[in-house]
Amino acid sequence: MLRLPNIEQVLPVLVRPLRRVPHPLQRAPLQLALETIFHASVAAGELEFLDQRCLAIEIEDAGWRWPIALAEGRLRVLERDHPADVTIRGQSPAFLIMASRLEDPDTLFFQRRLVIEGDTELGLGVKNFLDGLDEERLPLPLRIALRGAREAHGRFAWRS
Repeated sequence: MLRLPNIEQVLPVLVRPLRRVPHPLQRAPLQLALETIFHASVAAGELEFLDQRCLAIEIEDAGWRWPIALAEGRLRVLERDHPADVTIRGQSPAFLIMASRLEDPDTLFFQRRLVIEGDTELGLGVKNFLDGLDEERLPLPLRIALRGAREAHGRFAWRS
């Protein structure tokens, strides 16, 4: 029987070329995405715990590090080497699985597929915010992408 590779084998290969994308070219689309996705949450004060703090997201297999801060009422993507108060690190499949809500974030952290370093209280605040985020508040293209990831999960083995 032919066995298809799972997402944890395929996704790192697919994101590897992204290592070549310079941080300045990543920064503008990510900034726009953050402002679009989290505009209402920032306006409602739901991200105040991040005010004047820096969260870094590191997607190791893509070679990406995105320091993000809330300043002057806006989420901002900072320079790649900006020091972070807390860092959430992992491989791209773990972030996709978390974003698609295919597994509970606590499970991913417990299994060490995602790691929080630094100010863990701030990291837990970020995790809890994302965990409680209503998917219907997300922009339609993102909702479609997340639903597509869940649909693909139903068709292919995500884990061996």
